[in-house]
Amino acid sequence: MTAQPTPACRHPKVIMLYDNEDDILGAASIIAEQVDEYRTLLVDKTIGTQIKEYRPSVILLALSSVQKSIELYTEIITDQSLDYPHHSILLCKNRESGAAFRCCIKGLFDNYFVYQPLYEKFRLKMIVHNGLLISQATSQYIGFQDEQLESLGDELEQLIDEGGACKHSLLNSIADCKKA
Repeated sequence: MTAQPTPACRHPKVIMLYDNEDDILGAASIIAEQVDEYRTLLVDKTIGTQIKEYRPSVILLALSSVQKSIELYTEIITDQSLDYPHHSILLCKNRESGAAFRCCIKGLFDNYFVYQPLYEKFRLKMIVHNGLLISQATSQYIGFQDEQLESLGDELEQLIDEGGACKHSLLNSIADCKKA
């Protein structure tokens, strides 16, 4: 049975734009597990109006080709449906990853993810998580809790926690030095 990844959220913080529902089912269900304020939108002539109304912080473009995604994204920016800060993520097929990489290097999209075939579910979750943090849409997004993460064993989990604390301490120390 296929999970239905399309919550009917009125003002989603994360949206996925698509043109073929069969292509997005896996990726959409992964994001739906992570973000409550999420919605998938079929691209049609009303997509600009929907984006203006919802004003999502993170936009994933999952069209049938990189070229179609570029054309749509450029159109919604040009017609001013998208006229505010946001985080854009291009979803692509493996054979188009070079073009997706180039789009990100040139600054068109903030990140990309190969969703066909879908191998790295945690990478997708990380990209969306970072997009929400960067776009400051975190008022209701609390990120991941330890119980949502796969168990790695007590020793490795403790090492990760200690390493993270050391890094945060270093960054805080650097920030303090810059202030002084």
